[in-house]
Amino acid sequence: DEYTLLKEHLKKTHKAAAMLKGDKLKAAEAEKAYQEMLTPLQLRRQKYLASKKSSAGDRQKQTLSRLESFKSTLSQVLETKKKKHEKTWTEKDTEVYHGQVMADGSDDDDDNEIHKDPSWMTKELKFKKHIDLVMA
Repeated sequence: DEYTLLKEHLKKTHKAAAMLKGDKLKAAEAEKAYQEMLTPLQLRRQKYLASKKSSAGDRQKQTLSRLESFKSTLSQVLETKKKKHEKTWTEKDTEVYHGQVMADGSDDDDDNEIHKDPSWMTKELKFKKHIDLVMA
């Protein structure tokens, strides 16, 4: 008696699983998920682990590309610094009227593309130590 009931039950479930398609399959999966309900903490962990695995390679590529762009910027700055030392700078010899705000040729308009210079990266900073101030 019990054997036949189990056999019929297995046949029904086996047929149902084989015949499920589309919306019925989604409903069966949702029911299965409900039966195996995960806690919200477990769901967050799974989501985090899945995103962490997929983004690890992308993050490394992104970091390496940023490093490469930084290296190229530094090399360009050093090249321009060398070129500056080789040729004379005639722009500083010309007179510029500084009486007006934002006058042409003045150094107070930082938005002007002509005056943008990445040479600040090549400057050396030297800070006075506390002892230097006391002795001076």
